[in-house]
Amino acid sequence: MTGMPFGNRIIALFCFLCLQIGAIAQWKSGKTEVISEALRTGRIDAALQLLHSELAKNPSDARLWTLDGIALSSRNDEKASLAAFQKAVSISPNYLPALEGAAQIECSRGSRDAEPLLHRILSIHPDDPTSHAMLASLAYRHGDCATSVSEFAQSGSRLDSQPEALQEHGECLLQLKQPDKAISVFSHALEQPNADNHARFGLASAELAAHRPKDAVAALQPLVRVNPTDGDVLELAASAYEAEGNTPEAVRILRQAIVANPQDTNLYVDFAQLCLDHRSYPAGVDMINAGLNAEPNSPALYAARGVLYVQVSDFEKAEADFEKADEYRLAMALRDDDANNEVPKLLTRLADLRTRESKEEIERNRYLLVEEKTSAADKTQR
Repeated sequence: MTGMPFGNRIIALFCFLCLQIGAIAQWKSGKTEVISEALRTGRIDAALQLLHSELAKNPSDARLWTLDGIALSSRNDEKASLAAFQKAVSISPNYLPALEGAAQIECSRGSRDAEPLLHRILSIHPDDPTSHAMLASLAYRHGDCATSVSEFAQSGSRLDSQPEALQEHGECLLQLKQPDKAISVFSHALEQPNADNHARFGLASAELAAHRPKDAVAALQPLVRVNPTDGDVLELAASAYEAEGNTPEAVRILRQAIVANPQDTNLYVDFAQLCLDHRSYPAGVDMINAGLNAEPNSPALYAARGVLYVQVSDFEKAEADFEKADEYRLAMALRDDDANNEVPKLLTRLADLRTRESKEEIERNRYLLVEEKTSAADKTQR
């Protein structure tokens, strides 16, 4: 399970209402009042007709261009709406309604072009929580969790009714290795009337990262009951049980997850990791074999099995599996698909922890085997 992005609905709630209520209310004169009334009552076509007539006479009026942007946004014409807001900003660079309208659309696209607009808004209203929240969401989308956390901290209670934003905040705190703060954010999210399962999953992840496996298990119980086949939920539950010292339950949960999600290579490698930790190497090999029957081209599974073969001193098979892993990793890298999607998460947890040591051991044993064969050949010749 992953967090949902801080999307269009939230930005529209923050900004579009600001435009309609805050901006329109200021312009109560002549044609502008008639246009504003048409917009408020939903007569968009009439408003646009009046706007085009007025803009022909007053093409440098930022207020009219902003109203045009609002009207076009109401018709879901994002491209034309953005152009109207940008025109208004070009005429009056610090005109807040136009800045907010343009920023709303750029944010809904996930475009970093929203950032200078939002910073300009903050130069006028430094404590505006909406702009800070939007900057935080943009930073989250672009993988800049340090900036995201800093901006979320300045959003105040604005986030309380926005589960997606709280989810992003908590996930970034986890990425920054601040699990205690993440626990606080996810707990707060669960207290909200619109809380969802993402917050509970986030809380369990944070509890586990904070070395509180019992709390993680407790947080996950409702999710396991509701989602008994969800691979992500079951995988996290297995990790929590293992961290708690309840290996039999971790094994049971992982088997349940694999049966429900036979194509999920993460689960097979998690099982192999348990087998490595508890020296149950043949059981790990059997499970990886089952995984390869389902996903025969998975480099992660070959690497995992190679590590297990090393533990039972079957170095020839280990080396063959490592070579297979490298071969499939190269094939994935040459395809258009993202080669980093499957391999790093798995290999980082497993093969990257042990491959260096394993390959060194392979080389040492290969040398010994060569020595033994040479000695045996010499004795035969004698």
